[in-house]
Amino acid sequence: MDKSKALELMSRHGWLSRRPQAFREEVVARSRLRAFSAGEALYSAGDRPAGMFGLVSGRMIVRIPPADTIISLVNPGHWAGDGACFLRQPR
Repeated sequence: MDKSKALELMSRHGWLSRRPQAFREEVVARSRLRAFSAGEALYSAGDRPAGMFGLVSGRMIVRIPPADTIISLVNPGHWAGDGACFLRQPR
């Protein structure tokens, strides 16, 4: 997927879709697109802060330790990692 398609998708759903067009364009321009395999972890509890992540396609399961409890199943437009990023604390 290229950034123009990512911008189109993220402009329809979630937090970024409610921001001004120029802001959306800047966020996507500064972003790095990555693909993950099914079951691959985006980040784990205790990881250093490393930025924010926006889901462009697919689904993401959010689990919390210690029992690996599923707390959320999210769709494109969802953002994660922001709390740790803003607080500069471990995830």
